[in-house]
Amino acid sequence: MDNPVSHSLSGCVSSLTASVQTMAVALDTLHQGICDFPRLASVLACNRHFELVAKSDIFAAQHAIAAEVAPQVHELLKRAEAALAKLERRKNALQSKADLQSVRLQQKPHKSRPSTTPTTGPESSSSANPDKLKALKMKKDRLAYSLHRLTLEADQKHRKLRMSTAFPAVRS
Repeated sequence: MDNPVSHSLSGCVSSLTASVQTMAVALDTLHQGICDFPRLASVLACNRHFELVAKSDIFAAQHAIAAEVAPQVHELLKRAEAALAKLERRKNALQSKADLQSVRLQQKPHKSRPSTTPTTGPESSSSANPDKLKALKMKKDRLAYSLHRLTLEADQKHRKLRMSTAFPAVRS
């Protein structure tokens, strides 16, 4: 009797061992399948990053901002126009001054110079004349450079003014 019972028990033990091994394999497989769940939960969590706003709310906010900013923009435009007018007047003054200087330079060689430079001999006349001519050329170059710089500044301010008026504020 011992034999059939022990044989029956050994069959149960082997069946139980096989079940335990199968259960261990199933647990390992299950563990591999669910070990990534915390990461998946955070990845799949639905976070609301943006809220939708109605168009009427957007238009109302735009009009409110435009009404708030419009007086400041108009004041800045007035200042820019005044600065441009001032630069234009300065440019015209420098242009007329440069024209006057060029006319004076053109008339100088035709006039006689005995009264303007004291001459003690032919050497002093020839040495003073090139120095004065060099100084006048340098002055002319400086004036031309100033005129060019002011012209560029005026053009730049005109562009800025055109760009600022190209995007007018929304009026309420």
